[in-house]
Amino acid sequence: MRSVLIISEEYPPKEIGKTSSITKFFSSELLKRGFLVSVLTHDEFNVRTSVEKSIRVTRIRSPVRTFYSIFALETYLTTQYVREGVNIIAGEKVDLIISFEWISFLSAYMLSSKFSIPWVAIIQTSERERSNNSFSLLSISIANIERNLLKKADIILTNNLRTYKTLTNEYSIDSRKIAVVDLEAEYCISFLLSMITK
Repeated sequence: MRSVLIISEEYPPKEIGKTSSITKFFSSELLKRGFLVSVLTHDEFNVRTSVEKSIRVTRIRSPVRTFYSIFALETYLTTQYVREGVNIIAGEKVDLIISFEWISFLSAYMLSSKFSIPWVAIIQTSERERSNNSFSLLSISIANIERNLLKKADIILTNNLRTYKTLTNEYSIDSRKIAVVDLEAEYCISFLLSMITK
């Protein structure tokens, strides 16, 4: 049985934007296609590992509960994602890693490079699009994280042409590894699996 590890900041019931529903869609669709699915997600209040509708969900929290910066949170979450990810990979052969948005890219890259597992990065918008002050130190730093780590992903999926153009024109990422798809359509999963098996 093939196995996939999904790393996402959001997973139901936690829902801030669309990431939660897209993560749920990916996990459910991959399960239907015969994958053993493990999800790593951030949840400060409900820390546990459980099986939810045949999907193993590991909810982690930061070891530090007060944050002065999103970077502090990202650093602490990365250590927890990697620790739990190593445990999952050690327990089963993971064939694919999927991560959502910049806050999970470093942990996905670390696990992917350590264990030679293909990594798919999913980004709905770039920092340049999200930020109302893209010249602030915080915004520039997040954009650099996106740029440097997305270049290391095997495949990048986005759901809009604007982000695609940012990734290719501003981040200088090879357009051949980026696809613009409806992230909640069944064909997206078929497309993803066809790209991985090439």
